[in-house]
Amino acid sequence: MRRPFRTQWFSAHAIRLANILLTLTTGGCVASQVPLTTPAKGFVDRALVGYWLKVDRDGLDKTPSVHVDVDAYGMMTIELLGGKDSDCDTAYLLAAYSSRLAGKKYLNARFVGCKGQPPYSAPPEDPCTYIIMRYAVDNDLRSMRRELGEASLTELQSLSEPFPGRLAALNLGDEGPAISAIMEGRIDGVPKGHPPCLTAAAGDLRRFVRQGDKKIYPARQWQFYVRVDTATAD
Repeated sequence: MRRPFRTQWFSAHAIRLANILLTLTTGGCVASQVPLTTPAKGFVDRALVGYWLKVDRDGLDKTPSVHVDVDAYGMMTIELLGGKDSDCDTAYLLAAYSSRLAGKKYLNARFVGCKGQPPYSAPPEDPCTYIIMRYAVDNDLRSMRRELGEASLTELQSLSEPFPGRLAALNLGDEGPAISAIMEGRIDGVPKGHPPCLTAAAGDLRRFVRQGDKKIYPARQWQFYVRVDTATAD
């Protein structure tokens, strides 16, 4: 029998997760109390290292919105630009590592603070510390033409041609399948959070993602990025 779930959670950590999501997308996400795998069973994907410009049919951003590096401890660090309307006026800092599940790649990303400020410590009442994102880089994208839509991918690749670097796709997911699964008792979680929070054990989380990948990470949620050599595209 599954544990009763709380109907809602909201805190400073939840606000930061929501603001991070607004930096990346207007859609939802998959937030979890635990990562898909432990760091020991995950890996550092060096294909993600660099400065990334968001690209869409309107063209390329002039300033990279994402910077990925690897720290001295072998963990990926991700900087997401903040701004005057966010609670980070410099950049959000996330620690992350990759997991592979059924041949697909996922990022386990955890908010660690704002750039240039003391590290953030989540209050103990905050159950969710991870955002589980699906991603693909370069060669991975070639095997995803049916999923992404070949016409869309070809157009985006054409837009990226003036810039040396790789094309990457990022999908934060849709919160709808998670909410439905929690409400129906198929997975443990808090359905009405900001964002909704999966509190299931890692094994149940992997099963949920593996079985529901196409619905959790739908085609409409894919965002494309181009890696550039410097912090500006000019």
